[in-house]
Amino acid sequence: LRWVPRVSTRAAQKTPVDAEQQIWELFLRLALWVRDAGVRHPSLIVNFDQTQVVIADNNAHTFAEEGSKQVGVNGKEEKRAFTSVVGISASGNVLPSQLIFKGGSDRSLPSPSAPARDEASRLGFLYSWNPNNYWSSLSLMETYMETIIVPYFMHQKQLL
Repeated sequence: LRWVPRVSTRAAQKTPVDAEQQIWELFLRLALWVRDAGVRHPSLIVNFDQTQVVIADNNAHTFAEEGSKQVGVNGKEEKRAFTSVVGISASGNVLPSQLIFKGGSDRSLPSPSAPARDEASRLGFLYSWNPNNYWSSLSLMETYMETIIVPYFMHQKQLL
């Protein structure tokens, strides 16, 4: 049959040709913002982002005819994942993460007896669910701000 092991294909992310210039311009905009906003301590600047965490990857490997350019895989869309919202201050303080799972109730979240769940809870991790998908939403972002970011800022201001 001339079949060989292959991996499904997709386009790779491309770095812009002027990436260094874009980074320099971002740095200048951020420096001006910090100056103009009057922020005087790095612990009062927080950057946060969301990332997908795959916990049960679908197997993208299959067999296809040698020389195939596109390889289809059944079940490729059936992965198990959650979103982690992670934050860090400019002073290096790592903030607790918000973990977002697809589901309609707390039963969609990891069990309270799951390994390391106690430690994550002690560290302030926030467990959330979204009925439509495992992505964040406006209301979940508001919860992250109210539960993690605002208390962090209040504490840092007391220390100053």
